Amino acid sequence: MALQHLFTPRAPLSLYRFAEHLAPASPLPRWWGHAFGWVGARDKHLSKYADVLAAAGCASTSRATVPTADAFFLPHRLGAHADAFLDVANTRFAARPCALLLLSNGGAFVAAEVAARLATPAGRARWPRAVLGAAIFDSAPAAITPRSAALALSSSLAPRARAAAYAAARAAFGAAYAVARGPRGAGRGAALFAALEADASAAPQLFIYSDADEISDAGALAAHVAARRARHPRGAGAVSEWRIRGRASAHCAHLAAAREEYAARVAAFLADAERARAAAA
Repeated sequence: MALQHLFTPRAPLSLYRFAEHLAPASPLPRWWGHAFGWVGARDKHLSKYADVLAAAGCASTSRATVPTADAFFLPHRLGAHADAFLDVANTRFAARPCALLLLSNGGAFVAAEVAARLATPAGRARWPRAVLGAAIFDSAPAAITPRSAALALSSSLAPRARAAAYAAARAAFGAAYAVARGPRGAGRGAALFAALEADASAAPQLFIYSDADEISDAGALAAHVAARRARHPRGAGAVSEWRIRGRASAHCAHLAAAREEYAARVAAFLADAERARAAAA
């Protein structure tokens, strides 16, 4: 029964939670913020990231987490999540720049799908009023290995169930990776990095990652940041990073580890993005 529930499709828009915030004299006039959670994220945790976007000046926020099955086992469903986000951006928040906060690969997978759609004339014609103002990647993208996938899947569980779930998931992912190819196998992580490195969006980007992260390798992310700086349409200055060194700051736990600094860095990054938009207008 549990497996049947896991693989039952859910309408992507049914996963969304919306909120309006009082933001007098906001430094981000007309911006809205959206957070895509890590796989298995609970709304009570994800709402804290929406609160960070609101504190930075976004008068409206939304948030959603892609179902575990869609992220890990059924990647063909990810396109529907990208479509739902772009539909929201194009209608409910038409022509308002979005501050997009992407947590782990649960967010990065959707970001890659969004970028692919907006890179085509058909996508731009379908969603002409969807505006990506800035993107924040927290602990993302992450290379996909049996170990990292098992850690990501088991880390959201209760401590007493975590060890057994990790062992079972690692064995399952190991078997899958041994026989699978392309987007369902070991090449999926490399494909994700490549897709995000080729993103043609002009939105500035901030990457938040840690040397203490056991799931998202800091070296791989540093190389990704360098690649984005070399390829970003607006040049290296449009890509920022906060690499956390010398302290415990686990995967998707950077907000919990340093709440005030996290909020301040996000706010400063988005204020810079707004100034750049205003100067280009």
